[in-house]
Amino acid sequence: MIDAKDLKIGNFVFDSDRENPYYYTVEKIQSKEYSESAEEEQNEIIGRIEGSIDGFYDIIPSPIPLTEEWLIMFGFENIQRGLFKLDVLNYGRINVHTTKSSVLVELGTYSHNLFGDTKIKYVHQLQNLYKALTNEELELK
Repeated sequence: MIDAKDLKIGNFVFDSDRENPYYYTVEKIQSKEYSESAEEEQNEIIGRIEGSIDGFYDIIPSPIPLTEEWLIMFGFENIQRGLFKLDVLNYGRINVHTTKSSVLVELGTYSHNLFGDTKIKYVHQLQNLYKALTNEELELK
């Protein structure tokens, strides 16, 4: 399960709590009523099955592992075994090394290996990084 504070509207998540699990797009994150018995703030996550018009559901989101298939669906190019790149903003690129879960951002002459010991493992993490760098959503191609 993912903590609601790690999600943004538009993130792809997986609802493993259902009999037939689906991939969802996060549509809304809202706080539930405060309860003194609750140990922490509760949030309600509203998701929509990708491609549906009116299929909105309360979901218990689980992270989607970042795989080579997801990178390709986001438009990343496989440049060598386990290394994928995506050109961004006409002057830089994001490199993802799937075997190391590492991300290298190159913007102009600036190059920075992100995350240090923390690895990017999930689709929503890549979506959030892309949004932070470009102020645009990472979309499926």
